[in-house]
Amino acid sequence: MSYLLNGREQRILEDAIAYGKRHFEPYAAQWESEGRFPSETYTRLGADGYLGMYIDKTLGGQSMSFLESALIYEGLSRSSFSMTLAIECHNNMSYEMSIFDTSDEVKGLLPGMVGGDELLAFGLTEPQAGSDPNSMSSYATPVEGGYLLNGLKTWVTNGCEATQFDVTVKLGGADERQMVTFLIDMFTEGLEIVSDTKTMGGNLLSKAVIRMTDCFVPASRLVSRNGYKDAIFSVLIARIFTPAMAIGLCEEAIESTAEYLGERIQFGRPLLSNQTIQWELGELQAKVEAGRQLVYHTAAMMDTGVMPKREAAMSKLFCGDLAMEVTTACCQLMGAEGYRTGSKIERLFREAKMASIIDGTSEIQKLLLGADLVKRYVGREY
Repeated sequence: MSYLLNGREQRILEDAIAYGKRHFEPYAAQWESEGRFPSETYTRLGADGYLGMYIDKTLGGQSMSFLESALIYEGLSRSSFSMTLAIECHNNMSYEMSIFDTSDEVKGLLPGMVGGDELLAFGLTEPQAGSDPNSMSSYATPVEGGYLLNGLKTWVTNGCEATQFDVTVKLGGADERQMVTFLIDMFTEGLEIVSDTKTMGGNLLSKAVIRMTDCFVPASRLVSRNGYKDAIFSVLIARIFTPAMAIGLCEEAIESTAEYLGERIQFGRPLLSNQTIQWELGELQAKVEAGRQLVYHTAAMMDTGVMPKREAAMSKLFCGDLAMEVTTACCQLMGAEGYRTGSKIERLFREAKMASIIDGTSEIQKLLLGADLVKRYVGREY
């Protein structure tokens, strides 16, 4: 099915593009070079309605659909994939707080999450537990009035700036199977930010290592008793939105490259007048449009109440790999300028790599799609 945006949806996309161009793009290169999360911009996002987008209005949100939210992420990512990823992570966590059967204390934090006073971090991965959450060793021990948490979490998105940490651990011990999720306040005794992991791109976004040592969390801060299932639900939502962000990044890369090649005169004419270059950019545009339709289709399925696990895996695989294909080609087409440190395409290239790794690598998506085929056509899992 082809998705033609209606007037409201088109305005949402255009407004998000314009917002990113005004509030992200002039500063994105500096944020990246300094490795600094722009707290002032984050607060503005709350005031301007870009936080809590898919939280119900009765809880302070915007009551936007998943498709409308995907359009916003696509538009904002035209100017900064990394900043958009930071708010997408926060929005996904706050959305879960709004729909899970959580305490009044947790629900009471939602206005701050929507307004930009709170910033959420997501802690699931551990040194020996990435694609296989069952391998995690951090755990919660029940005690009077709550739980004591112990363990180490890595790649905690927003970890260095967060005011609240969404953390999933095993209940009762490292060898147990049941997982639970807690919301931990940043000032909780026993919670320590060990370090911030630096990466080749996206360094405005912190990726912290945190340690919990007899970290007491009251029972009122228990977010989910079915931590594994709900953590996977978080990842599913991310696999709907991260591809949308990848499409926005691809659009920006192609547009920036075409603009540069249209102005670059060699042998007496613009490089863009070269038919070979036109063909390559045209083919990339076609692939981006295919990816966009897959993103819209998956988000629209979620809006109908369907859990599009297969389609989300397809979208994440296709769009994540496409981001690398597009930015690699654009770097090549721009020649030395594309390879220059500080150029826009260089930043987009480094951010694009995240798109094929975060929320499950491309290889994991292939495994999921393969397992789905086996289940449907063989009848059992292997």
